[in-house]
This record gives sequence, C-alpha cells and structure tokens, in this order.
Amino acid sequence: AAAYADDGYVKAKLSVALKVWAELRRVFKLDAGLDMNVSKTTILTKGMTPDDCLAAANAIIANDSDLSAFDGHLTRAMFSTDGMVGLGVPIGTDAFVQKFVESKCREIIDDVDKLDIITDGFIHYQLVRFCQATRLQHLNSHIIQRNRCTLQQQHVDVHITNALLKKGAGPDRGAWNDNHQA
Repeated sequence: AAAYADDGYVKAKLSVALKVWAELRRVFKLDAGLDMNVSKTTILTKGMTPDDCLAAANAIIANDSDLSAFDGHLTRAMFSTDGMVGLGVPIGTDAFVQKFVESKCREIIDDVDKLDIITDGFIHYQLVRFCQATRLQHLNSHIIQRNRCTLQQQHVDVHITNALLKKGAGPDRGAWNDNHQA
C-alpha cells in the first residue's frame, strides 16, 4: 500500500486489499483523526465483472469481523474494469489511458486559449510555458504508453507554439536584445 496526500493505492488480491484498507482506515483514524471516504474508493478489477467483484467483496466482508466497517458501504459503482485515476495519473487498460490523455490534452488547449486575453507578451509566455506546457510533461512522466508522442499530444505542442507566436513578446522584444547582448 502507498499513500500520498489524499490518494492511496493498494495492489493485492481482493481479500488482502480489503484487510489492508481496513487497517489503513483504523490507523489513520487512530493516529491522525482522519476518516477515509469509502464512497470515493475505486477498485480496479482484473478478470471479474464489477458485479462479481462486488459479490466477492461482500462475501469476504461477511466472513471477516475485522472488515465489518465496510459492510453495506460498497457499491457497484466503486468497481471498474477499465481504469481509475489517482494523483492525476490514469491506471488501467490502454484504451482508458488513451481516453484520459485525450481529455487532458483538450483541457490544456482550452486553458491555453483562455490566456489569450493577456496583453503582455512576456507574462503570456511565462504562463503558457511554465503553467500549461509542463502539464503535458507531467502527464507523460507518469503514464505508460507505447508511444508518448501521440497525435493529440502533438496538437497540444502545436497549439502552444501557435499561441506563443501569435502573442510574441510585444514591443519589448527589440529592447530585450539590445539590453542583454554579451
């Protein structure tokens, strides 16, 4: 099990994962007074349908008194066969990861467009370069894809480049070169 901020991962057989989850809930409450929001939990199934996994989880919970806190709290919506997102990182099938990357690329393009109202070319450049372009870099550093240079990501790069070229550095671009020559 690993936890960071308000996200955590447990990778194990369902029976083991439920025990780890129960222990984490107990320790977080005991040590820090924190409660886990069971309804925000996603269980990524492997080789089982969500219905079968929910039935298996409920049977495990019914036969283990240490898991009684989960009794009646698991729902079918908590089980996924495709994937899940934690800490902004998609985990799951190739199709799930690809769809997630596509949606993130669209969000970045939309956010770059929102910055067009900024008239100062240097501030615009800083915001696009360091706030938007890095989002794709972060995503690529955390996903496993055979080809990270996908067409949709190339569209983001082209969109960022066009936004920067459109805005330019404004009237200060000539002065910058004159003041900063070696």
